Amino acid sequence: MRKRVSIIGAGNVGAMKIRHSEKVAKCVLEMAFPGAHMEFRCKQSDKEYDFDLHYPDGEIAAVEVTSSRDQTITQISKEVFARHGGAEIPANQCRKTWLIQLERDANIKFIRKYADCYLAELEAAGIEGFELQDCLQRNCPEQIARIHKDLKLIYASSLLTSASPIIKLLSVDGPARAYISTSATDAAEREIEPNKEKLGRATTKERHLVVYIDLTTGEAWSAMTRFPPPPVVPTLPAEVTHLWLIAQTDTDQFVVWDGSLSMQWRARIFNSTP
Repeated sequence: MRKRVSIIGAGNVGAMKIRHSEKVAKCVLEMAFPGAHMEFRCKQSDKEYDFDLHYPDGEIAAVEVTSSRDQTITQISKEVFARHGGAEIPANQCRKTWLIQLERDANIKFIRKYADCYLAELEAAGIEGFELQDCLQRNCPEQIARIHKDLKLIYASSLLTSASPIIKLLSVDGPARAYISTSATDAAEREIEPNKEKLGRATTKERHLVVYIDLTTGEAWSAMTRFPPPPVVPTLPAEVTHLWLIAQTDTDQFVVWDGSLSMQWRARIFNSTP
């Protein structure tokens, strides 16, 4: 039986309050390296990395943690969704959590009223999600055709979680884009430049950059949770030896992609429940 590892208690590490992304990174890396311990550097300055990763053999690696957020979507959510009840819709009929993307001219009030019912129909039909191109096919299931026509949804993806179901609005900005795996790795590699200086100061053999892929990224988050990573070695500077991407799909469940200077991207799922 696997020992339960919860991120809830991670906030007690050190005197300095640590961010959610750092709590998640501590949880995931300690599961990825059994017997290892992530020690938060509570006296760090702005120019020092976040954690010392202590391996069982005594070796220490430097770990810097950051988050990738889509600022455009965040701003749209603030300006548009906030005027109509926010970017979340209660799910009473749905048994899963849904992520949905809207056309720009969609009626958000109408969606807030009827999305739960329409998405519950998809669940009943065994449909876990769809993209815009699915709506344009001749053999498109009637449930998808109807929700696309009536609610003007262009993307939907479901997650079965232990938490209470919720419907999350991702974006209203333009047409749906292809949720290809490189959108996630590109998002992670964009975080290298602003964070490599801290790791470059470390004297450790290994220097890990952990990127928490926030749900607001939409495209990157969906790519990680729906597709495998690209079969390539990540592009890394000398300051970074390992790159990690983490997408949280439940309270204690994480989709993790990692790669290094010598290892191509791989995908794993960590579930800390027994």
